[in-house]
Amino acid sequence: MSYGAVLHSLFLPLRRIFPSAHAWHYDDANGKRTCSICSQHEELETDILSSNWVVLRDGNREAHTR
Repeated sequence: MSYGAVLHSLFLPLRRIFPSAHAWHYDDANGKRTCSICSQHEELETDILSSNWVVLRDGNREAHTR
């Protein structure tokens, strides 16, 4: 069994407990981020009071449980 397969089997129960944990890839120049697991795409919205991420395209939530 390969090292990656061992890690996958060890961390799979944790990913099922915390299915909403995204693995974000940030594009700082454009203020956007994309989840490398489910492909959810968000954009940074900045205002005077806070900085919030706005979902531009929903991802496939079931991809996090695989």
